[in-house]
Parts: sequence; structure tokens; C-alpha cells
Amino acid sequence: MFLGWTAVATAEESLESHPGYFSLDDLEIIDPNGSSVDISLQGAMLRLVGAAVLQEEPELAELVSQMASMRVLVAPIDEIDPVAATAAIAKGVATLEEKGWQRVVRVREEGEQVHVYLKEVDGQIEGLTLFVFEPEDEMTLINIAGRIDVDLLGALSQAFDVPTLEEALAETPGAAADAEEER
Repeated sequence: MFLGWTAVATAEESLESHPGYFSLDDLEIIDPNGSSVDISLQGAMLRLVGAAVLQEEPELAELVSQMASMRVLVAPIDEIDPVAATAAIAKGVATLEEKGWQRVVRVREEGEQVHVYLKEVDGQIEGLTLFVFEPEDEMTLINIAGRIDVDLLGALSQAFDVPTLEEALAETPGAAADAEEER
């Protein structure tokens, strides 16, 4: 039993040192027990997902094979204090920027907030973090650590029924201009 715990602790330490890892739990805004979606995949579980989708979705399998971890938390708005959610997002954004993450999208309109950050290392994208706060609906937090091929990212969006970046911008008036200004 002790050896198993040591292996888990080592895996967690290794993940925390990955440049694309960002702990969503540190934001302390979505309680995994109260979330409507809680996906936490790493190591063998990611390889299992990749193998399971290889025949049907080879692009998704390729993307998953390059990941160190994927964490998705979604909670309905009635489970979240809006003031605390806004503060948690601000804390997360500040932490990402302090650690050298690059903001690629920021939308703040009618109380809704969308923040997308990428971590680049030696010309490769090694992490993606997304915060979405929709005050009438839900809050979504996503972190993907690992090499991210932007050409394959659409496959991941499709597989999890998440709008592509272009679709998200098209649905939000003024967002395309805001995203362009941020670049």
C-alpha cells in the first residue's frame, strides 16, 4: 500500500512541475462534489481514452496521446457565488500571467467572462487554460497540460461538444474585435 501511495505522490509532483499544468482546485470556486461535470484524466487513463477513440476519432487519439493531463470542471450557476466567481477568475488570470502564460482571448460582456490562455515553451504549446463564467447558466474551468497541436484542437472541441474558438467568437458580439485587440 505504501508503494502505491508513493507512486501516486510522484505522479502528482511530476504533473505539478509540467509547464502547462494549472491547478483548477486552487481557485476554490467549484467544489468537485457539487459540479455537474468533473473530468480528471492523466497517465494511464488518458492512454485508455486515446486507445478507445483511436478507430473512430484518430485526430482526437493523437491529441490525447500528447497530453499529460486534462481537467474539466463545470458547475451550474446556482452552486456558485457570482462575486466569488469573479474574484476567482481574477486570481486565476493573475497567476497565469505571472507564470508567463499568453492570453489569446478575453471577452467580458454583460457579466459573461471568457478567458483563454496558452503556455508556450520553445515554440510549442504545452498548456491551455480556459475560464468561462456565464452568470445566467454555468461556470466552466478547463486545463490541459501537454503538447497541444492547434490543428488537432478542433477534434477535441468536437468530441466534447465544445464550440471551436472561431464559433465562440462568432457567437459573442464584439468578441472578435476584442480578441484581435489583445493579440
